[in-house]
Amino acid sequence: MNKTLSSILFLSIILFFTGCSGAGRPRGLPEEVSAISLVAYNALLFRKENGQLPENIDDIVNFKQNTPREDSWGNDFQFEVEGEEFWVRSAGADKLLHTSDDLSIRLSTDGSQVLVEDK
Repeated sequence: MNKTLSSILFLSIILFFTGCSGAGRPRGLPEEVSAISLVAYNALLFRKENGQLPENIDDIVNFKQNTPREDSWGNDFQFEVEGEEFWVRSAGADKLLHTSDDLSIRLSTDGSQVLVEDK
């Protein structure tokens, strides 16, 4: 993933966290960036309301109906939890995880880190 797309993804996360998301997808952001950001944001809302992170993407989709289940290429988003951190991953256009075109967000729910990873 190129640096520009990483920067846009990071900024979209910040917009969501500061309440600047408005209704639906933020204007001017690529669909794939806003979709993965919305999944991550809704996972945090789930934690806030339920006191724990969701276990899977189904929990997030059932919690917030506006949560996309798939990325722009028709791949199911991958959601993984480890302790107080979680990952949302998109396999990208090649439909294979852990390749150079993947989009990935890793967040810590204690607020200590927001990382955008390119694999």
